Amino acid sequence: MSDAATTALNELLAGNQRFVRNEPAAQNFIARRQELLAGQQPFAIVLGCSDSRVPPELLFDQGLGDIFVVRTAGQVLEATTIASIEYAVDHLHTPLLMILGHDNCGGVTAAVTHDCRGEGNIGVLFSKILPSLERARKMEVPASEFIEAVTDFNLDYLAEQLFSDSPIIRAAVTEGRCRMVGAKYFLGSGEVKILTPNYQPSD
Repeated sequence: MSDAATTALNELLAGNQRFVRNEPAAQNFIARRQELLAGQQPFAIVLGCSDSRVPPELLFDQGLGDIFVVRTAGQVLEATTIASIEYAVDHLHTPLLMILGHDNCGGVTAAVTHDCRGEGNIGVLFSKILPSLERARKMEVPASEFIEAVTDFNLDYLAEQLFSDSPIIRAAVTEGRCRMVGAKYFLGSGEVKILTPNYQPSD
């Protein structure tokens, strides 16, 4: 586990605590825009949900150029999404990748409600949540906890998918160049909690 990854994770969590306390750091966007003209060097990648209530830059209290954000409904992955993450890992050498879910996720709720079936592209999105839904069923998760369990299981499934579908990300994590963590944001409190501090390939 690299020092850069640990520093990056600590910075995200410190920023989140500022967000929770409603004490954001001062930002000089004019100066920062000029600094970034030469290029970007984000210290963290966040794969998050498109939900309008969960903007990573705000909930981690970060500024321009600090985090490389990739967002889709339910954090679901496809080729261009993975390629975007690969770009940050391999070309920008970003040391931390966070897979960020959140409670009361509309995408997961809709997938569960419709049994992961739907017309058109929404059906494709739902199908990507199906493995997590089936895992929750197999474990006989109570109905009152089902949606949150599927949400949490989906974080693990996304990590597995990144390892299986991206040799670039798998190698970076295995070699210690990038640390992958799973986390969950809670809408009411504003707090981000780490669920999996260090994903590793299973084989």
